[in-house]
Amino acid sequence: MQPRRVAAAAVGFALCTLGLATLTTDQAALYSSDARQYVHIATNLLRHGEFHTAARLPDLRAAGLLSPYSRRAPGYPWYLAAVFASAPGTRLPSAECISDPACEAGARLRRWLQLTTNVILAATVAGAFLATFALTANWPVSIAAGLVCLMLLPAGGHELLAALLLLAHAALAALTWRQPRVVTGLASGLALGLLVLTKAIFQYWLVAFALLCAVGMWRDRNRRRALLPACAALVIASCAVSLPWMVRNAVQAGHFGVSGRDGEVLAIRAEYGRMTWPEVRGAFAWYLLRDETTGARSRVMRWMEPEGFGYARFDRSNRRGFYSRAKQHTGDVAARADSLEPGWRLLLDQDQALWDAVLKQAAADLMREDWPKHAVLTLAFAARGASGLVSQGCSILPTRHDGFVGTLSRQACLAAKGIGVLTLPVLGVVSVVWWRRRDFPAAFLLLPVVFAFGAHAAATHFITRYSRPLIPLIVVASAVAVHGAWRWRRGIIVRRSGPSR
Repeated sequence: MQPRRVAAAAVGFALCTLGLATLTTDQAALYSSDARQYVHIATNLLRHGEFHTAARLPDLRAAGLLSPYSRRAPGYPWYLAAVFASAPGTRLPSAECISDPACEAGARLRRWLQLTTNVILAATVAGAFLATFALTANWPVSIAAGLVCLMLLPAGGHELLAALLLLAHAALAALTWRQPRVVTGLASGLALGLLVLTKAIFQYWLVAFALLCAVGMWRDRNRRRALLPACAALVIASCAVSLPWMVRNAVQAGHFGVSGRDGEVLAIRAEYGRMTWPEVRGAFAWYLLRDETTGARSRVMRWMEPEGFGYARFDRSNRRGFYSRAKQHTGDVAARADSLEPGWRLLLDQDQALWDAVLKQAAADLMREDWPKHAVLTLAFAARGASGLVSQGCSILPTRHDGFVGTLSRQACLAAKGIGVLTLPVLGVVSVVWWRRRDFPAAFLLLPVVFAFGAHAAATHFITRYSRPLIPLIVVASAVAVHGAWRWRRGIIVRRSGPSR
């Protein structure tokens, strides 16, 4: 009876999420970041079998000017191609039409894409409930995790696909460690491999995870024989899914990895690192308080405003700002790249790997030269990423409606965002409990979050959407942590009160 109740609850979460998303999301819009490039790749895959963003791919191929392309992770473009291929009807509009909400010819595909995105959203919310219940066997905690996840997840974007894969990988890995099974390990490894292909930064977690399994087996000698087949299946499955694409990039584009954008990403971060120390101080206010125009927060922001430039260079639309200088190659990173490799700006269409390598070297040199500022900015960008956990929350709740439904939705939204703000501190505090209990399976939930936050804060400018794939896992990890801390504390109280009876 218990499995049936759990399955019924999961289906209820999925149906509720799907219904809310269908009613509140814009069926004509593409929510994914860099949507046009992803759509171009997907249409080129379907029409020409080529992973490329070129708008005139046949002409370039015929002229011998089609250079190898590896600057985007393939996961989401493959997903888009599968969605477009499965849509009702036969005619595939142009990539420009699909990306333009005003183009009627692409409306059918956009509606179909939003429907499939809503299904992924529903599966993620149901997955958060199932993962929490599998790890705690506690109904109230599991239902609360599902509800918070429903309210905090954004309504669209390719981050949703990564969120589902990350949750599946981490939860199944924790379950594999608790009860070693090859099937569970294979499922977790498959999810990790697909996650690596969807979010390139997790290719480094692939290595860290293998080391984590090795450390765990070294510590748990009594279970080593049972753990080895399951962990080996997990690592082998993840590598079997992700490594072929990395080898493809190495052979065709000269870059071993999921995507060839490391240099560009590091260049943006290094350009931010050229700010003055007063601007470093102001970065905390800009990323945490800039939406506040009245009250104490606005006064704090005015008090922390940097001398000289103010907040002007933080504005992404400012042509002299850090972001624009990095993207337009007019800043300090580009100047250092000029000294390393004159003429590197002309290499993008000829040798993408070399172009990216020059940028990476220039960015790394500047970061090393000004490492104290880089270290402090890492904290500022971590704060920026943390704000992304709640910045897009409640996007599928009818908060704009009048009457009782709208009031209830707004109150639920405030409660969910309050919980979202507390999740990271809760994980930090309760991780100490996990450490004292030597609860190693908890590491499979906590360390992916630590890795993703640390990597984004240290190596990128950590825009808020980068933290959205972490939301379901953070919610589940927080729920499991609170439940574990409560049980641990209750056990201490019972042991202390035992002799006195």
